[in-house]
Amino acid sequence: MSDHTTTTEVDTNYKRYILATGFGVMLLCVVVLTMNSVIDPLWMWKGNQIHPDRNFIFNERLAKLNLFLKNASNYDCMLFGTSRATILPVDQIQGARCFNMSFSGGSLPEFVAYAKYLKQRGFNPKKVILAIDSFVLRHKNLGKELPACIENQQNPDSLLKAYLSLDALGFTLRTIVDSSPLPRVYDKNFNVYIRDDAPQYNPELAHSKDPNQDNYDEQALELVKQLFMVFPEAERLAYVPPVSIWEMQRILKADTPQKSITMIYAVSQISGKLYDFSLPSKLTSRTDNTFDGSHYDYKTNKFIVDVLNEKRHLDGVLISDRTFEEYSLLVNQRMAAIN
Repeated sequence: MSDHTTTTEVDTNYKRYILATGFGVMLLCVVVLTMNSVIDPLWMWKGNQIHPDRNFIFNERLAKLNLFLKNASNYDCMLFGTSRATILPVDQIQGARCFNMSFSGGSLPEFVAYAKYLKQRGFNPKKVILAIDSFVLRHKNLGKELPACIENQQNPDSLLKAYLSLDALGFTLRTIVDSSPLPRVYDKNFNVYIRDDAPQYNPELAHSKDPNQDNYDEQALELVKQLFMVFPEAERLAYVPPVSIWEMQRILKADTPQKSITMIYAVSQISGKLYDFSLPSKLTSRTDNTFDGSHYDYKTNKFIVDVLNEKRHLDGVLISDRTFEEYSLLVNQRMAAIN
């Protein structure tokens, strides 16, 4: 065999190898892109097309943004809050078409950054709702975990770029095998429900994640002002999500005298109407409507919407119409009744 023939065969085999490798890579990319697009874990398309009521929470901050930007013109109201507020059925808020921009561990600097980002893209709501609580008002929670697109004031990644990634594929595979990272799941309309396999709430076993709660920061009040001032013409509304009476006891026990009450009341003077659902009541003294004493079921959150719509006022205390002394007295009376 001549050297020329040997060289030709090597060249041919190399070309075949390159073509086969290239074809394999392309095929892999097509498979990954197709799987991710069908399951849609970052909500860039229509959500999970195989199990429509199985949209898990992997990157809630980015997924919520993707979901909103697809249909931004459909909304004229925005709710900002933590995971406690994600369960609120905002589609039932009357007089506005509201989007729920709440996510796990949300912080005030994030809410302000999201609001400014959306305003720069032409969003100008007629109503802004803030779900506020002692968690949000403490200084250790004043950090922010912004998606890169908000940090850099850019558009989110395209579907092609986002779904040609191993991270997205990991989310997709976990969805396929029904491995939810949280008891909260989004349905086909992107409303939250609690999974049937969520843990049962046992106050004796549950413990506050942050027993040292004496770290409120006045900067939080300035951030509340900044948030509402991003949309100065919008109607303002705020509420404190419910927490169990056992969790409320921990909060006030670890608190400096009435510091959380002082901060929440100060928010009410900024937000206008503010309803407090965290005070001891029939809602918060039960264990069958929450899986952890902090996240409440759909029925409870539907009740909250009814109060926000001014249909009822039984357990939602409107504190913005009270003096601080009246509010403080009410808190102390409710707490004394359960001790």
